[in-house]
Amino acid sequence: MYESAWVGPLKVKNFMSNIAMTLLVALRSLREDCKTRPIVFIGHSMGGLVIAKAVCYADSRPDLFPVMFAATSATIFFGTPFGGADAASTAAMYAYFAEKIGQATASTLLDYMKPGDEALRELREEFTRLVGKLDRKIHVVCFWETEPTDFAQMARLPTLFGAARLILPKSTIMVAFESATLAVASQSQNIATNHRDLVKFHGPKDENWAQAVREHLKIALSHVHTNAKNRLSMARGLDWSVHKGIMDALGGVQVERKRKEIAKKVAASSWITEAGEYAEWVGKKKHGNPTHEAEVPIDCLWIRGREGRGKTGAAIAVINNIESSIKQNLNEEENPEQDETLLAYFFCDSSTDCSTAEDLLKSVLSQLITQQTALASHARVFNKTNKGKKDTARDLRDKVEGLQPTLENLWQSLQSMLSDELAGARVYLSSTICMLCRRNLNPRSS
Repeated sequence: MYESAWVGPLKVKNFMSNIAMTLLVALRSLREDCKTRPIVFIGHSMGGLVIAKAVCYADSRPDLFPVMFAATSATIFFGTPFGGADAASTAAMYAYFAEKIGQATASTLLDYMKPGDEALRELREEFTRLVGKLDRKIHVVCFWETEPTDFAQMARLPTLFGAARLILPKSTIMVAFESATLAVASQSQNIATNHRDLVKFHGPKDENWAQAVREHLKIALSHVHTNAKNRLSMARGLDWSVHKGIMDALGGVQVERKRKEIAKKVAASSWITEAGEYAEWVGKKKHGNPTHEAEVPIDCLWIRGREGRGKTGAAIAVINNIESSIKQNLNEEENPEQDETLLAYFFCDSSTDCSTAEDLLKSVLSQLITQQTALASHARVFNKTNKGKKDTARDLRDKVEGLQPTLENLWQSLQSMLSDELAGARVYLSSTICMLCRRNLNPRSS
């Protein structure tokens, strides 16, 4: 929705840097409650250059746009003139002549797209570098046109007259293959149409859509959630070996297996999910619709009773219910988006690995990291894989690698994790000690 038209009476004085910054500011405001959700940019023509510029700003200004570069999983370009467009010079000349009769206005953005423009070359090189900056690359798809564009028809200009008719070509390929594709692109595809119609389809059976575009988009979008998680982890210096070292140090009981064993002996108690206190705690009204965060004052739900009264069955029912809600939200495309809800639970008993506070915290930390790998950065103090190796810059700065997972250290890691903006909108912690805890993760609240 930026002013880029070079036809009509409106004089355009916008600059690419302003447009890209405006895009990021608007996007940031929409992502206040979903900072880790994957970002997929789709742009046509000069819109693709705006996207490339925005990605560069997101990387260079993490103080203004935290997480956004790492969350960018895919960029899809239709006829974007990364190498400039000879047609931009033609368009500028059309605008010049049309301006004489009040039909168009020269735009600074047309100059930006001219071949050989230094700012355009720098943008292309910087974006290409950033695509592969993290081990998990941004997935790039490029489409280009194969048919010429009629400038006069596109701009709704009158028939040229005099010398202008002899000087200016009537039609040409707006953005050629060499300009519209990048060496770092994962996929590239031509579309049998002109520049303006690259993103115009008559329906799902449109030949260009069905044969040229749809499958490429499906491939690009199929792994964006996994790609974003891995990019977020790598942005925090967590490669596979570091992640494995942390998980090995934490260990933790296999809660899913233990839960199945208990479920064979103890039936889930259906009454608890119908209780008003539970509905309020889990963030739902009695009829099951989500409520605004301000309407959910309960942070901790405590179920207590003597032995044999059904606390374990109630806890299993709660876990089942929350898991179902999480899956339902992921499957509902129309659901108001938010960061994924994280769930961790633990069953205490007298057996080994299930009887101490340290066991509980190790298990909870392991479960949260499994669901959001970037959270492992808060537990890297327990990683022992660097022992005997040359210290990295991070090791020299921290000097705490291999810290013992004591109760105090584990608790500090959990507190830090729960305050992380990447941890999601909600974290549910469940334990059969007798406690069900819920923590709203608003960085501005204590």
